[in-house]
Amino acid sequence: QIDQAAATIEVAVGTDGRVQSVRLISDPGHGFGRQARACAMSKSFEPALDRDGSPLASTKQFRVTFNR
Repeated sequence: QIDQAAATIEVAVGTDGRVQSVRLISDPGHGFGRQARACAMSKSFEPALDRDGSPLASTKQFRVTFNR
């Protein structure tokens, strides 16, 4: 029985805000990493902007915490 777990993922976001890829940085096992990846793949994000305000492709790390 697991009451808490955390996975760290790196999300690559395209200029349109859509997720391009998700990489597991740390996975506690038991399916938590897979679920963190699936959750991130189903989302859209605000893309990063350059100095002129144009969207950029970028990556960002997130820690996803699961609690019972």
